[in-house]
Amino acid sequence: MELISEDRLEQQQQVHALNQHYEEPSDYLSTIISDLIKANQFTGVLDYGSGSGWLPKALTVQHTVNLRCYDPAIPRFSRPPTPEEFVVCLGVLEHIEPEHIDNVLDHLQTLTQKLLMISLSSGSKSDFFTHEGTRPLISEPTSWWLPKIVDRFRLDALMRTGDEFVILALPEEQ
Repeated sequence: MELISEDRLEQQQQVHALNQHYEEPSDYLSTIISDLIKANQFTGVLDYGSGSGWLPKALTVQHTVNLRCYDPAIPRFSRPPTPEEFVVCLGVLEHIEPEHIDNVLDHLQTLTQKLLMISLSSGSKSDFFTHEGTRPLISEPTSWWLPKIVDRFRLDALMRTGDEFVILALPEEQ
């Protein structure tokens, strides 16, 4: 199952080499993630599409959490991931090549044991993304994304903040 083309992988490696922090989401997401880890006592977390690995530094939890980062464009995080209780996928899916989005969602389905958190930009391609490799490849509204996610998960919550929406989803069997 191909998740990313060789060309896109090379492009993303170059983008990350030039700017290791372009993918860091806002602080409120790390607060939500920390709260979800605490409330559910998750001990295993996977940051899918982790970029430079900002999430472990941003969490505020008191118990031991095994947080693993996965990003095929970052050599130290490119090892194929294994399933975890809580999978976080922030600002990633809109950057997936359209021909691979179903494969990536299927991959997330196999990796999520208890809860999946996705954040997506529902805005149009904007000047904010100045480098070709940082521009979203999929710029679709919530109504386009939800059926793809609900085909694989049970929707638990949907939140919108400006141009971004956050989805919490459970594996189908729960």
